[in-house]
Amino acid sequence: MQHVTIEQLIETSEKMDATKHDFTVAPSNSGFKNGQFVTGGEMGKTFYQVEDYALGQVAERLGIPVSYLKRCPDGLRDTNLNYWMWGQRGKRGQDKPWLVRTDSSNVRAFLSEVYRPVNNTEVLTIASELLGDTDYKLLRPHVGRDDMHLRAVILDGVGRDGNYGIGAYLGNGETGNRSLTVAPFLMRTSCTNSTVWI
Repeated sequence: MQHVTIEQLIETSEKMDATKHDFTVAPSNSGFKNGQFVTGGEMGKTFYQVEDYALGQVAERLGIPVSYLKRCPDGLRDTNLNYWMWGQRGKRGQDKPWLVRTDSSNVRAFLSEVYRPVNNTEVLTIASELLGDTDYKLLRPHVGRDDMHLRAVILDGVGRDGNYGIGAYLGNGETGNRSLTVAPFLMRTSCTNSTVWI
């Protein structure tokens, strides 16, 4: 059975990166039109579909229940969001730029301008460099557009009876959905579900 390598995960992640783009914009210099997020002069240069997770982040930033926004027809939602976003103009400390993370023509996240993006490819590349020529095995790794997680068993079959593996968990989120996480673990080699965090 051939095991997935970190290099293969990097290749997958890089393909997804090709359509991603980040930019910052103040709420008062953007808005919503026809149900879409719009940037540029006169509300019409670049239009983006807003994914549900990102809409929830807008609602949270503006202090509006996302359940209310989702029930509004597009026109009413546009009016409400623009009222609250543009109302921040000139108010000290309230019109701070948002970091907007996109994928093609979709907004996948609205984050604070001080959010430090850590991309999956960056994390995987560092992991690959740290592992070097170490013999490792990945357990059920996942690399998606917005998050990733993997468990790398570095020492397998340790202990008096050779029943334990030692490794590290690596996880990351690109949309504020999870923090960068690195954690060591022990695992009974007879069962990949028997991870014990240390």
